[in-house]
Amino acid sequence: MRDKLIMNQKERDRKVVLELVRNGHMTLRDISKRLHISYRQTKRIWKRYKDEKDIGLIHRLRGKPSKRAFTCHRRNKFHT
Repeated sequence: MRDKLIMNQKERDRKVVLELVRNGHMTLRDISKRLHISYRQTKRIWKRYKDEKDIGLIHRLRGKPSKRAFTCHRRNKFHT
């Protein structure tokens, strides 16, 4: 049984255009212009996509608590 991979719209858009690169229809430079990101960032995304497939496009902090979040004790203190 395979786990479901949940992607947001931005990640799905990246997957679609990176498939164009994989199939030889577009270059990384074309993709960087289309996604409005730098060529350097496009190369990093492409490398991670090649190495890790779809899971490489998912944001690394998804599902983790924010580093800026208040602790439960501190949050309750503000609401009382």
